[in-house]
Amino acid sequence: MQSDQTNTTTRAMQVVFACGILSLLAYVAIFSLSHRFSADVVQLDRPLFATLGLFVVSFLMYLTALRFAIQLPAIKTFRIVIGFAIAFRLALLFSNPIQEVDIYRYLWDGLVSNQAISPFEYAPLVVADCQLEPHVEEDLRTLVQLRDRSPGIRDTLARVHFAHLPTVYPPVSQSVFAAASWLTPDTASVKARVVVMKAVLLLFDLGVIFFVARTMQHVGVHPGWSLAYAWCPLVMKEFANSGHLDAIAVFFSAAAIYFAVLGLFPNPDAKPENNKAMRWLFVGAICLAFGVGAKLYPIALAPILAFSAIAKVGWPKSLAIGGVFFIATAICVAPMLVPSEAERETVQEEAVDNVFAAEPNDRQAGLKMFLSHWMMNDFFFLNTIENLTPDSLRANVARTPWFVILPNSLREDVVATAASRFGLPPERVPFSLARSATACCFAALALWFAWQATKTIDSERWLELVFLTMAWFWLLLPTLNPWYWIWALPWIAFAKNRVWLMLSGQLFIYYLRFYFEAINQTKPIIGSYAGVAFFDFVLVWFEYVPWFIALFVFYYLHRAKCPSPMKKSPLAGAD
Repeated sequence: MQSDQTNTTTRAMQVVFACGILSLLAYVAIFSLSHRFSADVVQLDRPLFATLGLFVVSFLMYLTALRFAIQLPAIKTFRIVIGFAIAFRLALLFSNPIQEVDIYRYLWDGLVSNQAISPFEYAPLVVADCQLEPHVEEDLRTLVQLRDRSPGIRDTLARVHFAHLPTVYPPVSQSVFAAASWLTPDTASVKARVVVMKAVLLLFDLGVIFFVARTMQHVGVHPGWSLAYAWCPLVMKEFANSGHLDAIAVFFSAAAIYFAVLGLFPNPDAKPENNKAMRWLFVGAICLAFGVGAKLYPIALAPILAFSAIAKVGWPKSLAIGGVFFIATAICVAPMLVPSEAERETVQEEAVDNVFAAEPNDRQAGLKMFLSHWMMNDFFFLNTIENLTPDSLRANVARTPWFVILPNSLREDVVATAASRFGLPPERVPFSLARSATACCFAALALWFAWQATKTIDSERWLELVFLTMAWFWLLLPTLNPWYWIWALPWIAFAKNRVWLMLSGQLFIYYLRFYFEAINQTKPIIGSYAGVAFFDFVLVWFEYVPWFIALFVFYYLHRAKCPSPMKKSPLAGAD
């Protein structure tokens, strides 16, 4: 028996190591290919399909390694997981961002903040186009001088996406951008600036692994499950390669949930006088506030945390915790919401209707545009909005999506009625109604998950509800960027439905949109769908529908199996 156990462990070790080595080789190859994604290489000359193929290989290695990692001794497992996790990230640290340009906005925002000027004040395009005239305001003059300080800074400004809008990124992230900028010499090239920014963001990413592992240790889950986040190829792509700021918010969210678990599910062996539940809940509330200050979305976790705190420590103490969270959040987000002096002098009476006509001194213009216009790679929202949009509001009536089932007359009536009742321009009604509908769906789900959380004494079940809250929050958004899915990944190991793991691989389909944007937009691929319309209205269904079918089939086949499939760790409760 002992020999069989030893052989199983040895085999598992060999498989995990082999998967780690093959994944590392795949990331080295991606690093090599990434240099052909530079700004001066046209879209169709970029090795997109080869790169995505390598990510698919790494994803298959990831799933295989995850299956065998939970068979290894607990102490050895985390060393292997963290060792390869660091190696993967280092392999992509110096790579060019693949099909993503958000990082250039971070670089510019950091440069602006280090001039003691709010990055919410001026859209980058204002600075780029400004000439030094006597009447130019002092702060704008300073930014123009910054622009001309070095070629690296000029190139950074030139690459900022949606430069006509002020930044949309909250103040906590802005402080990280400023720190990265402070660490970078003025004479540094754009490439060097990108590497420094990614290195700083990867510190937060590694911090997520720490909190994931500590959470699993506290609830008694085998540390091999930390591989579900630490080795995920989507995390490598979005943080190590593209350098998305979401690593900051994910870090604070993972920290908030870890401290909440300590407070809500203390070690049963702890002495009563050493119970630090309230202290941990206060720390968790502050971490969550910092998460909101980094990217707003962690507010979605507030209901489950609030309901659980009320159930565990009662109303008075929960109100105190909520007060700390509210005050800390207000401090974190105030700089992006409080009007500037210029805005107070010129009252903005209407929201931004045309994203290309935003007022340059409206610091919320970017946020308004994102919340009221932006949709990408969506599914539930896509079906909702397209079934609310009348043909008269489409650029090409012949392209009415194939999945629209409501008659046009009904859609016209709905839009006309809503426009009249709410005083909205007709073209904004479908988005507003669809956004309201999906927001209400999420609110109902979030409250249901929060209510279920109050009735469980099982920490694993509670963490599953945390995961489901973030997973459905993402699914119901109008913008399903792949890196947004990482918001839920720290707790994916607690999802009893293992089909959720497949979504991280499915989302690489999103990057095919760049190819369809670059090809002939008038030559139909299927029916009347050409170019990007083929992706938005056809390929998206292949991205999500098979996965949804598998998700619900697995649920119905296994709904009676309540015990957790996770393997316990001998380090359980060793906090």
